[in-house]
Amino acid sequence: MPGDIMDDNTDAFNSYNMAKNLAELCSSLPYGVYATLGNHDLYGHEQPISQALVDAGVHLLNDDVFGIEHEGQPIWLVGRFDNHK
Repeated sequence: MPGDIMDDNTDAFNSYNMAKNLAELCSSLPYGVYATLGNHDLYGHEQPISQALVDAGVHLLNDDVFGIEHEGQPIWLVGRFDNHK
């Protein structure tokens, strides 16, 4: 998932119980769900946004590279941490 997932707070995410839906999505996909945070996710709420995503089962890629194999072929996921505000 690209950044700017919650756009600076977790209010809507919590109000609509999206954690449950996201957790179901994460557990249903064979390779999981991977995401990066965008600059709007960092406007004073980086920790609760990151925690909500991780609690749901999302793998955050902050200046990280992660490799998976699909049908015998490597796929590299690269997440860049965008900290400009």
